[in-house]
Amino acid sequence: MEWLHELSPEFCAKGKELLATSVWTTEQIIFEPAENVVLHQVDRDLIEPDDAKKVRIETWTAKLEERKGVLEAVNQETRYKIHDDAVGIPALYEETSNGEKVKMWAGTTVTLAQSGITSSGSHQINVPVYPINYSEWIACQNLRYAEEFRKANLALPYAGLGISVLMVTTDGFIPLTRRGIETPVYPGRLYPPGGGPKPGQSSTSAILSEVLEETGLEAGKHFNASDLFVMGLVSDSRFDNSDHRRPEIVATLPLSLSFRDVELIQHDRSVTKGLREEDVWAVEPITTFVPNLARTIIYSGYEMCPPTEAGLSLYALLELVKKEGQDGSLDKMKVLIERMRSFERVQYLPPIHKLKDLII
Repeated sequence: MEWLHELSPEFCAKGKELLATSVWTTEQIIFEPAENVVLHQVDRDLIEPDDAKKVRIETWTAKLEERKGVLEAVNQETRYKIHDDAVGIPALYEETSNGEKVKMWAGTTVTLAQSGITSSGSHQINVPVYPINYSEWIACQNLRYAEEFRKANLALPYAGLGISVLMVTTDGFIPLTRRGIETPVYPGRLYPPGGGPKPGQSSTSAILSEVLEETGLEAGKHFNASDLFVMGLVSDSRFDNSDHRRPEIVATLPLSLSFRDVELIQHDRSVTKGLREEDVWAVEPITTFVPNLARTIIYSGYEMCPPTEAGLSLYALLELVKKEGQDGSLDKMKVLIERMRSFERVQYLPPIHKLKDLII
């Protein structure tokens, strides 16, 4: 994608302005190989008041109870329990048939530091980040928790940094999958491989580890890691200009596989892992043919995670530029954006009752 560096600054500025007025926000158009996007860890100078910590734990526990109820409704033969983990934070565990307890949503992720993203020459982009506990991430979207921080004259931490990658097959499809209904963030929505980088991870290693974990696709075997390209930093516009926002790095990755190949690999992997059929979400293909991609975004965007919708729209813009040049591409994209904004984006709720019918 070296041709991206030939885009004029004026086009990039207009493109960002255009995409930022849609139903989501493109915070920064990056256009760089993933290895040039450096997650620069910084010291975290943040004190959590006791009152805020109490609200955070309450918020997190309530979310766990909600997810536990959803899982029990769908997987009635599986037992789920909430226990304190090693550091005293409540966690949701799945109890297997042999009595083993498997912790869900373990570990920490990272969040953007408030100093913002900077360029440091040679196309390198520095993204300042610091570690954040997963329960803090969820609590950031709670008004009571925010109020406790305001009382103590402290800034609320941002709600985590996400990563996702739009994989493009040789026959022109982008495979998306449904997020698990147990997930506290955007449950049941369409999403490409992604998650949250861990402290100390580079953007490249974070993306590649998510691809391997969620699809079984391996660098050097199914794609070239050097082809991993970061398009931009996007976020859910509902949280614009607030500490509740969760920005996401969106990348593209051309595969050396057809969509059918991807399906077979993921199926074989799920069988190897011993997953039950109801635990495996079907992979859904999104065509890269721009007119069809545009219709998908307009009519099915509400089923996607907002950052995914943003990433696909940014991808559509780049495809227009690649095929038709810079002149006129923004005008065509503007028509798409205007049509998208005419459709109300509603909260997508996973069809639990349908899943129960399938299991029965």
